[in-house]
Amino acid sequence: MGIFDKWRRRKPDDSIDQTEYDILDEVEPDEQMIDETVTEQMLPGFRRFDDVVETVVEWYEDDAPDVDELRRTVLERTRLIWDARRQEEATRDGRSSQYDRLQFAFAELARDGFVTGMNLGVDQSDGFLEARDRRTPDETAPDGHREWAYVYFHEQDTDGLALDRCVLRLAYGSFRPAPDIDPDLVARSMLSTRGEAAINERSQLTAGERVASVLADRGFDIHWDGTPSMRIGVVIDHWRKPLPFTDLEEARAVVANERLRVLWPGERGTADATALDEEDGRWHVWATDEKAGAWSDGSWHDDVGHALDRFISIARSNQRRPLR
Repeated sequence: MGIFDKWRRRKPDDSIDQTEYDILDEVEPDEQMIDETVTEQMLPGFRRFDDVVETVVEWYEDDAPDVDELRRTVLERTRLIWDARRQEEATRDGRSSQYDRLQFAFAELARDGFVTGMNLGVDQSDGFLEARDRRTPDETAPDGHREWAYVYFHEQDTDGLALDRCVLRLAYGSFRPAPDIDPDLVARSMLSTRGEAAINERSQLTAGERVASVLADRGFDIHWDGTPSMRIGVVIDHWRKPLPFTDLEEARAVVANERLRVLWPGERGTADATALDEEDGRWHVWATDEKAGAWSDGSWHDDVGHALDRFISIARSNQRRPLR
């Protein structure tokens, strides 16, 4: 059940006189209620500004006498809380963020052949389908893809990230037999249903053990019984994911406020900077070296918001002391 589900009104029972209950249920939202809901929607860090506004308006519109006035109030309160959060982000030390640490853990797992994802899909089955679609084609791999395993959490899992403390559940598993299993053993086992099931279970367990090991090395408190049937729980009490971006104007304001070393589209000639370019409707995020040349190939993004998230994240990381 999501954070807000316990407050949702249930469909009335037509066999019961609802009049007196409806009177009690119809509470016009005030600024405090709106502020609390905006904050709960914002804190996990995955919803963009317009999405937060729309979600809060939809939440309260049945109880508001004037929906247009409600929208104006929600927009005003969301902007106030959002901007305050942006200001707070500028003073952060990246070492204290569990979001940053989980990013680094996922990056390490990606190098080990995992598909990784945060806020991936609306539920566990949808997240698995999205993870499967993210695999990288590789003709040299046994099943034609580079990644052999996956780890992610989905949209419903993010509800708890608005709390002071929660256990974030990670789904994990394997797409094919784990690479440490002898190929001859795999071939023999696949000749029977029982053998195939044993290989699948061992591969799932191998994936889980690798995820748990990497997370523990990053200092996370892990809740897991060591069996492939249980998702891995990660204790979160200092999440602090930065807010996502929507447009260049907002990103420019953050860059100016935090004095980040960047190159905007079309700019060149700055050493050790994070760069952003647009080409044929796609966005390129990359970095320059000490001679102002390309330090790496960078990453390409179809969505400007995703590109800006990456762009500002790298610029902040380069300016602050790096994580271990």
